[in-house]
Amino acid sequence: MGIKEVDVRVPSRELTRKEMEELNLRLNKNTGEWDFDLLANFGENLLKGVGFESVELDKIYDLGLQDKEDEIPPQPIKTDVKYGDIIELGRHRLMCGDATKKEDVEKLLSGKSVDMVFTDPPYDMDISDIMKAYNNIECGNQIWLLTDKLLFAFIKSVDIKLLNSLIVFHLKSIVPNGLYLYRRHIPAVHILRNRNKKFINQHRGFSTVIEMKYRNTFGDKIIEHEKPVESITPLILSFTQRNQLVLDLFGGSGSTLIACEKLNRICYLMEIEPTHCQIIKDRFEQFTKTKGGEK
Repeated sequence: MGIKEVDVRVPSRELTRKEMEELNLRLNKNTGEWDFDLLANFGENLLKGVGFESVELDKIYDLGLQDKEDEIPPQPIKTDVKYGDIIELGRHRLMCGDATKKEDVEKLLSGKSVDMVFTDPPYDMDISDIMKAYNNIECGNQIWLLTDKLLFAFIKSVDIKLLNSLIVFHLKSIVPNGLYLYRRHIPAVHILRNRNKKFINQHRGFSTVIEMKYRNTFGDKIIEHEKPVESITPLILSFTQRNQLVLDLFGGSGSTLIACEKLNRICYLMEIEPTHCQIIKDRFEQFTKTKGGEK
């Protein structure tokens, strides 16, 4: 192999199995190469302790995770969820509430600081209501807002200095809309409330264009304008670290929640429709094989 010298460390005493594993990782971290399949067998806290950063952990624990099946349950005939309810879904949280009401947002967050806001308001929502929801997010330093015809109205309503970038979700199939121009894209704006916050593109392939399937892989849509999970994950991966908090004030079918669960992020969602909340709850329980509970 052409290697003439090999670094050898001899401990002064017999090591436990745990100590040997940690020492092996620490030494290999500095000079060796990795088998990521084997690394995924180690606990995340151990890997963090020897110096693995969030972007490296994403790659290690991503093996096969993105392919885990996720299906949106059918629309429920009835639900016990009512306005004001908070449902704990693992370490995530879902509230049946109004994003335009500050008291509802404060109740959902319960004093928590948000690392990123990713939200997709209904396309027929009035710009004044969108701005109410936007202004309720006092602790969100960075916000991704998917929008449509209200894009320019929203840009006019915020401080232009806060706008960081504009990306486009490219729809792989044409969306007939009765107009002479078929829609093939959805714009999204990135707002930075803290201009000192820097973004380093550590995940290769992330650009200003993200491919999106108009309909998800599971057939007909359950909720209008629902977004596929695989279209959301690039933003969450690139703009947050593991265990950070992502807020979505328009929960819809819960795609942001599933993306966060897959990527080891925490998600807080607001959704005003009780039946949609039931869909989100059922979808999470179906995906994780666990039960959520009301608070």
